[in-house]
Amino acid sequence: HHRLLGRQRRGEGQHDDAAVPSRRRLTMVFSDIVGFSDTADELEPEDLSLLLNEYLAEMATIAEKYEATIDKFVGDAVICFFGAPTATDDRDQAHRAVRMALEMNERVADLDVSWRKFGASRPLRIRIGVNTGIANVGSFGSQRRMDYTAIGRQVNLAARLEASCEPGNV
Repeated sequence: HHRLLGRQRRGEGQHDDAAVPSRRRLTMVFSDIVGFSDTADELEPEDLSLLLNEYLAEMATIAEKYEATIDKFVGDAVICFFGAPTATDDRDQAHRAVRMALEMNERVADLDVSWRKFGASRPLRIRIGVNTGIANVGSFGSQRRMDYTAIGRQVNLAARLEASCEPGNV
């Protein structure tokens, strides 16, 4: 009864074809709040939780509008991609990703008012990195916990672009 982790026979477990890792051309989008740690130090945890959840909900709504696949939220970071599980062409992916990113930046300007009312002294600004390239996408993890995500150097490049982006830009 020895089985390698992650190896499943057809019909066993909850693996579907979209979850099996495969090489795909994706447009990755990484965003985060500039100076979030400093803002977190200024606010009460309950207020911070309320504001962060409002922000993440607004970003998710915009991502869904452009049919992005939301990969995950990591603290204040939003990671999503285009091109999986439903593949589209590079041009479509890139256009939707950039339009989504621009709308996210616009929405943040509105949310900034709420953050200031709760005592944040810094303006709410985000930075966003976008990159199109080949990645491996599918379910990764263990038998107990799997995440549908993308990995590879093109994913890392999107993260590096986001980290070097000027606040309020894409």
